[in-house]
Amino acid sequence: MRNFVAILLLSIHLFTLAGYRLVLSYLEQKADKTLVQKLDSNQYNDADLVTIKIPLNMPYTNDKSEFERCDGTIKINGVFYNYVKRKLCNDTLILQCIANNEKSKLSDAKNVYAKIAGDAQTSSSHQQAMISLLKLFFFEYNYKTGYDLSACVSGLSHPYATKSDDILCSFYIASPEKPPEII
Repeated sequence: MRNFVAILLLSIHLFTLAGYRLVLSYLEQKADKTLVQKLDSNQYNDADLVTIKIPLNMPYTNDKSEFERCDGTIKINGVFYNYVKRKLCNDTLILQCIANNEKSKLSDAKNVYAKIAGDAQTSSSHQQAMISLLKLFFFEYNYKTGYDLSACVSGLSHPYATKSDDILCSFYIASPEKPPEII
């Protein structure tokens, strides 16, 4: 009985760690596929289409007089849009898109869950204390005192090596100097 309870609790814990993300990602893909199938069978209202014009700087483009079906997605201001049609006119790409509200809602739910699971609601003073503590252990700047001039040394035996390579190799500084004091 104890083994069963332990396995049950472990599986619940593993589901809370990664299961929600997997389920929400699966539901997003499913919503995307169903919308694409509706678009392929022309089951949409032309009044729901949003037109996006993108300037192109491409020479020698072939202008299209009619819209052609295309697939793809774009996210604008937190809302996902699926491409329905596109047309190339002079130096402008004209896309007609339809909003994918289901995918937007699922993406928002996934983001909210990630914030809750990541404990993003901690106080800002607590976050600042953690950041300053991490800065103590991890340096922001790692100074390297030596330079790798193996290319200069190996370049001397190269047939195209010049005297300037000798000069470069002679200016090797073993340790950095102290910065000037501010008066």
